[in-house]
Amino acid sequence: MGDTNCHFDHNLDVNPPTSNKKEDIPLCFNHFNLIDSFRFLNPELKEFSWHQRLNDDAFRIDTRINHIWIQRHITSSLRFAHHYERHTLIKSDHDIITINLYLPDIFPIAYKHTQPITPHDLNFRDLSIKTEEVTTDHWAQFEAHILESAHSFRPLINLFNSTLDPLDPINHSQRTMKIIDEYWADIKETLMSAAAHTLPLRKRMTLHPKLNLKDRSSDLKKLDKHTLILLIFVYEVYQYQANTPNDQAIFSLLKD
Repeated sequence: MGDTNCHFDHNLDVNPPTSNKKEDIPLCFNHFNLIDSFRFLNPELKEFSWHQRLNDDAFRIDTRINHIWIQRHITSSLRFAHHYERHTLIKSDHDIITINLYLPDIFPIAYKHTQPITPHDLNFRDLSIKTEEVTTDHWAQFEAHILESAHSFRPLINLFNSTLDPLDPINHSQRTMKIIDEYWADIKETLMSAAAHTLPLRKRMTLHPKLNLKDRSSDLKKLDKHTLILLIFVYEVYQYQANTPNDQAIFSLLKD
């Protein structure tokens, strides 16, 4: 998420959300192939983007919106996006965007005898979460499981920080993507383990499912690539763990 309205030209709204004009869209969003999730699902609702206008430009009203940016390769998992005007929720100068992502398209899982197993097993299958049964308690356990594993990402964080070069953003992006590729198996394993142990899952019809790559959707294959949002999440989890190792409640601040 991000309050990015200050980064955009007020004329941006006359362009489609897929505009490639680099003077309108920050280079960092282009580098990581990030898109505005709300505008992706609602391209015709231009008045709900970065600003609202009255007929007279002299009385233009700027609206601050906290956008949710996602990578284009997971847009098939995006089910819903809604814009809430600030006066309908809280006394703030920020409008709010909410989205719904279909988790089974994102998280993989493995099964054996209807029980979750490690992702290394040859019986690897796609995750099937009972989304209608997921509660806030489930998410709390899921997040706590990831928090406990944050220390394993120390090498990734160190490598990521070592590539930082503000004077060379293009090569920096390429180096970062290479690092994420190398560590993606570890990142994905943490997500799979957390989901398998904390979220309600549907049972498979067979006790011995076999690995069949043809059954995996193209989007799941693409998920093995770059996920900047996840990298940022892991980094922030690690930072919070390093600073407050005994305070599990601090995770609620990270979610906000």
